[in-house]
Order: sequence, then C-alpha cells, then structure tokens
Amino acid sequence: MGFGLVIAGFVLLFNPVINVFDVLPDAIGFALIVAGLTKLSYFVDDVARARSMFFKLALVQAAKIASIFFIVGDVNSGSTKVLLSFVFGIAEVIMFAPAVVWLFEGLSFSGVLYGGKNVSRIKVNRRGKKIDVPVSTRNYIIFFYVFRCVATLVPELTELQMYDNIGTVEALSRPLSYYKPALYRLFGLLVVVFGVIFIIRTAKYFGSIIADKTYCETFGSMFKNALETRRSFFMAHRMSTALMMFIAASFTAYTLVIDEVNLLIGAISAAFFAASAIMMSKYVPRASILIPFSAARAGTAIASFIIQVRYFDEYSIEAIDFVDKAAAQYYRMALVTAADMVLAAALLIMYCIVILGAVREHLKVCGIMDDTAQYRKASRDAETFSYLRIRIITTAVLGTLYFISAGIYRFVELYLPAYIVVFVVLSIAFIAYSVYAVTAINNNLYGKEIESA
Repeated sequence: MGFGLVIAGFVLLFNPVINVFDVLPDAIGFALIVAGLTKLSYFVDDVARARSMFFKLALVQAAKIASIFFIVGDVNSGSTKVLLSFVFGIAEVIMFAPAVVWLFEGLSFSGVLYGGKNVSRIKVNRRGKKIDVPVSTRNYIIFFYVFRCVATLVPELTELQMYDNIGTVEALSRPLSYYKPALYRLFGLLVVVFGVIFIIRTAKYFGSIIADKTYCETFGSMFKNALETRRSFFMAHRMSTALMMFIAASFTAYTLVIDEVNLLIGAISAAFFAASAIMMSKYVPRASILIPFSAARAGTAIASFIIQVRYFDEYSIEAIDFVDKAAAQYYRMALVTAADMVLAAALLIMYCIVILGAVREHLKVCGIMDDTAQYRKASRDAETFSYLRIRIITTAVLGTLYFISAGIYRFVELYLPAYIVVFVVLSIAFIAYSVYAVTAINNNLYGKEIESA
C-alpha cells in the first residue's frame, strides 16, 4: 500500500537542522511520504488533502535547500540566517500540523472502510489507562516536528543582540552569539533523543497497519479492480502530476545570475524533466527516451556551473581584454554554457513532442465515449487537440528562444551588458506560458477526467 515509504519518509525527518543545513534533506522525506500515500489518496479525501500538503512541504524544503546559496560566502549572514530560520520554521509548522491531522483522520476512515483493526486501536498501559494509539502517535509526531523547528530557531536568535555589552563593561562578558554553538549542541542532543522515540513510535504504528492482513488485502483487491475499471482516471492523475513536474522544470530553468554566476543550476530543471518522464512512462512508454537526455543535460549544467565559479572566482569579465589566460577560459566557459543551453532546448522540444503524442492518444480514451445526435467524439477530440497543440507548440517555441538567448548571453554581454534583460524577459514569458499551457491541458483533458470519475 505504500506505508513502507511513509515510514522511510518520516525517518528522514528525525535529524537536527542547523539553520537551513539539513544532512538528511526533508524534501526527500516528504517526497517519500507523498509517494507512499498515492494509492490510498485516490479513495480517501482526507488522505488526498494530507498528500497534497506534504507535497507542498517538499517544495518548501527544496526552497530551503536553495536558500543555502544566499548564506554561503556571506560573512555578515547572521541576520539572514535568523530570517530564514524563522520564515521556514513558521511555514513548516503551519503546513505540517494540518497535514498530519488530515492523514490520521483519513487513516481512521480507511480503517472502517477496509476493515482494519490496527488503524484505530486502543491499548491499555501498565497502569490500566486506555490509550488511543493513533491519536497518541499523531500528537507525538506533531510535537516532535514543532520542537525540531524551535530547536533550529532558538540558537539563531542569539544573533539579534545589537551590542556586545549593555551597561557595565566586564572583562569576561560575552555576546549571546558566543553561546550559539553550545545551544545547537544542547538542542541537537534533545532532538536526537526525541527523534529516536519519534522513529520507534512512527514505525510501530505504520508497521502495525502493514501487518493488518485484512486491511491490506481488502484495499489491494479494491485497488486492483479500480485499475481495471477506471484506467483513464489513474492515467489522468499520473499525467496531471507529470505536468506539474514540467512546470517545476520550467521555473527552475530560470537563469538566476548573482555575481555573474547562474546559481539556479540547470541540473535541477533536468531532474524535474526526468521525474516527469518517469511519471508518464507507465502510460506513455516513449517518454522514457527523455531520461538519458535529462541526465546528459544535468551533466552539462553542472560542468557549466563549475567553470563559471572557477572563472569568476579569479577573473572579472574585463580581464579578457588584458589577460590571455582569462580570455581563453572565458570563451571556454561561454561555449560550455552554449552547449548546455542547446541541450536544454533539445530536451524541451522532445518533451513537447512526447506531450503532443500523449494528448492525441489520451483524448481517444477520455471523456464521453459514445456518439450522439448532438455530440461526435472524433470531431470534439480533433477540435480539442487542435486547441492544445497550439499551446504546446508555442511553449516549445518560447522555451527554445529563451534557451538560445541564454546560450549566446556570454558572448553578447561583452558588447551589450544590458542584453541580460532580453533573456530574463524571455524566461518569464516561457515560465508564464508553460503554466498557461499546462492549465489548458488539465482543463480540457486530464482535469475533466479526474472530476468526472
């Protein structure tokens, strides 16, 4: 049913977090929880709501990882760390608590629906007191996560002290920030202790559900039957999710130039393209061809990032006019970046071709299947495909123009520094139109199929 992935996802949330530095990224943990809840979310609304919130939490955690770029190398980043810790901590708590509540409410309902005994059970402790296991587990999960967010924020608050000494100056006085490492060690130890309990209780509860044969077999039988009778519904769900991955790929294709280096590495966009291709491959087998191209694009993007960092760490753009070595290294960097953008454009074009084929085929098996005096399916599908084809092709054209403009940027900026405005405008147009095109596809095809089920 996927509860093994849910356990693994929660396990990845147990470790202490130092500001925004997370050894075991929570984004991966939330992604595993989302994957583990997928099947059950098709049948239980509260679980679907929880899964949607955990997905949003995964995006927040991805943004948290990206925020590291704003800290590294900044010697005066104390206030920035406080701000990031506070903003992300508040966002995580606000989203995590309702997600867990919805999850356990959905599990309780599913226990009644599928005859599960371990989903909602009462146990008696040594003192004879009755304990509602799901409620107790839910409350501890929320407590632990909130405590972990607080344990991250409190040490950072020491940076808010404006003066080293207030009042009488003493020789042995210390600013509050002096105690920040000690506070992190103290709270880190407490997080680990509470985290071990968190892992045990979470694994024990979800493990008991996995061991409930009646619950799992009943749901498994229902899910298998649904796969056969509602194939277009599951296909629409998967394709809709794949298109959301494409939107993420479009957003992360944006060129974020800080200190002349593109910090939003193209490998992130390539990873979303690969994720989208993997999601589609079950119902669109030819989508698997995008995976090796995504891997190749990720490789060139990383190479481009490394060579940019190396060049601008040692030289400026003006150095190419009077340092031969700088000129050679700059043009090498420009060529690698251009190659990366050519590969990115090729990946986008191939993706749009795959989507075009998928939309054409899926229109045949979605919507009203029978012809009537007022409705001819073939004509309606042809009209819908023509409408969506224009949007998909326009997305490919705008994206290609953006990637070409970004590819020649390093050459043009030597003579026209303001050229950066051109490909920034094109990137925004590409992102905005990608969202518009995906919305059109969902409104006219996959979204309608999900709503009608």
